[in-house]
Amino acid sequence: MYDYYLQKKEDEDHASDQLKTRGLRSFDGIDAWTLEYIDLRHVQPVIEAFDEDTSGYVTIQESFALRMAYWAVGWRVCMTAYRDKILSTLDSMGDLLENILTPNRRIRSHGINAERKLEDREYNTYAYEYYQKSKPLAKKAKLKQAVIAPSMLYLLYLLNGEIEGYTKDEFVRDLVNECVKDIRGCFEAGAPRVSIDFTEGRLAAKKDPRNPWTGASLLQTFIDLINQVLDRFSPEERKNIGIHTCPGGDCDSVHSKDVDYHELLPSLFQINAGYFLIQCSSETNKEKVYKEIGEHLRSDAMGVKQIAFVGVINPLDPKVETPEEICEHLIHASKFIPVDQLGATDDCGFSPFSVDVKPKHGSPDFARDVAFQKIANRVKGVKLASEKLGV
Repeated sequence: MYDYYLQKKEDEDHASDQLKTRGLRSFDGIDAWTLEYIDLRHVQPVIEAFDEDTSGYVTIQESFALRMAYWAVGWRVCMTAYRDKILSTLDSMGDLLENILTPNRRIRSHGINAERKLEDREYNTYAYEYYQKSKPLAKKAKLKQAVIAPSMLYLLYLLNGEIEGYTKDEFVRDLVNECVKDIRGCFEAGAPRVSIDFTEGRLAAKKDPRNPWTGASLLQTFIDLINQVLDRFSPEERKNIGIHTCPGGDCDSVHSKDVDYHELLPSLFQINAGYFLIQCSSETNKEKVYKEIGEHLRSDAMGVKQIAFVGVINPLDPKVETPEEICEHLIHASKFIPVDQLGATDDCGFSPFSVDVKPKHGSPDFARDVAFQKIANRVKGVKLASEKLGV
């Protein structure tokens, strides 16, 4: 369907003058925007729109591009528009406060702040919504789901001071509640594991003058905040909740690889999570990292044995690691990390974002092919290491 409408658009581009002369409706300029939503990211709602009456046949009415696009994203566009109207109304009411009699001004101001606070205290989008859309596409494999760390969202609040009518304590309470809701939603949607994306952990020790929060010694605050979330889950549930850490990976670049891992690792394992996904492959001194992991990884984190999945694949490097190289890294790591607490992973995600041009790879398409080769070799390398280690 995407190819059909794309071809239609290209054909009409070539014949645009004739269409205008004849007064016909051009796909380009009216419906062209729909192509952005007739794709795999929105496959489930598009399929629903494609055969709404479940007859097994696609009617002309059901196959309109506008209809499919609105089915996929229209409700969110409408809700966002209404949300913007509400906020605009609240802003207008706030502008009128100075014209209200003094005795009434405080009452009305409190009401506006309360309305804003109620509107802003929930996530706009939950990770489990993405999982629900992705799950039907995974025919042979189980999918885990990543969620944003509460520590990253903590940075939305003022670094110093408080927002009138919404204290930091209230914000943290709402933040913890929403993160718990997000993780539980992923489990309820069928995710066997949920990983908290904690890439800001290492960055917290960078002391970058461009980012004042990195010099505010927030690492322990971040760890305590994540533990507040994990406290709401049982040990059995926390076995399947993990923490991912890396120095960044978007656009084949990093943001905190210059920070010594020692600034993060001892504190990282204070988090009462069941497993950790730790970037290691791109580290210059891997043995130093393996040693530190082995020294601080806990066998009992509030009822959970922690597992360290060390990175054996570097997504930023187009060179494909061989199974033998991966096996060698794991054998080396096993000298410092107990075998029953050791696993393998990729240093980071392969950043399949539309804005990521993958400069070191040459193109996103080539990077995608490389990613599948790397993943396949990781599986082979882990199998080799398991055989050698007898596990």
